[in-house]
Amino acid sequence: MKRFVVKSSSTIALLALATLPLLACGDDGGPAATPDAGGDGPIMGAYSHYTNDTISVPQSSAQTRDFGLNIDGDDANRPDNALGGILSALKQQNVDIQKAVTDSVVAGRLVLLHSVQATSLSAAAAAGWKVLLGAPTATPPKYDGTDVMMVDGTSPTDGILKGSIAGGHFEGGPGNVTIALSLTTGTPIRVKLVGARIKGDLTADGCTSGVLGGAITNDELNSSVIPGIQTLMNNSIKDDGPDGMHPMACAAAGDVCPAAMNGDATSCDVERHICRSDTSKTILNIFDTNKDAQITIDEIKNNTLIKALLAPDVDLFNGTTFDPRKDGVKDSLSVGIGFTCKKATFSVSNETP
Repeated sequence: MKRFVVKSSSTIALLALATLPLLACGDDGGPAATPDAGGDGPIMGAYSHYTNDTISVPQSSAQTRDFGLNIDGDDANRPDNALGGILSALKQQNVDIQKAVTDSVVAGRLVLLHSVQATSLSAAAAAGWKVLLGAPTATPPKYDGTDVMMVDGTSPTDGILKGSIAGGHFEGGPGNVTIALSLTTGTPIRVKLVGARIKGDLTADGCTSGVLGGAITNDELNSSVIPGIQTLMNNSIKDDGPDGMHPMACAAAGDVCPAAMNGDATSCDVERHICRSDTSKTILNIFDTNKDAQITIDEIKNNTLIKALLAPDVDLFNGTTFDPRKDGVKDSLSVGIGFTCKKATFSVSNETP
């Protein structure tokens, strides 16, 4: 696991969140959102298939704004991207999440597929855009229009962000999109985005200026995101052992501790009597309230830093109904990313030629 030297509690909390690079797939149920970005009439026409050749997370306040969309549909058309702001703050702390995302895309480990149905990619009163989770590729994609991809077998294929195309520019949503958060280690976890919207400029060869945004509900944060953070933190602690699984025992500050399996130096944590790296010590000092060298769900959920970083910023639900800005209660955390894509070949089970 790659480590970063951190000097503040806020930075390590940010790091815990930001080591969750994004994948995406289609609708996975949940409260329905009514499209309002155009899309008059039935969606008709041929399907155009693409694969992402770039995925961009915010690196600055300007990109946080540029990769944000008006998720709650406010009249001022303000972009929403609270989680993007966290990623941007990490960049200012010299934590380069973008490199990890780019490396995964280039290698074919992180694959997003797009299926756009329209009578024309230049202009269509009603068009549909699906975002699908692609299976990792055996060799790095070429991203030259010749790639043959596969839709991941677990990816929903019936979610459509309905919109319209004018001058080659698509805007659509809202709808539900499920993303998979790929941890540094372990199986990706699924997180549902509600109120999802998408936009981008289309041609037969690919797309440019793409932005995908949505929001994560509190329930989803508690059931998916926070358990993912817990896995990340506990894996970091395990990595301090010379075998990558079992940190060595120690008794006093002067004891000699072996290097972690990845080469990181460790020293004795006298409170827990185990050899720890600087990163794991910071994690434990912030979250391990009972000093047992393990991070629990409750220790994360009750941490004031996590509560502040994951505070909802948009009001999307009126009770349990998707009805933005009606009850005045902020209930979801917004997120937005940028992307471009290239023509690709793949089959979608419920699409007919």
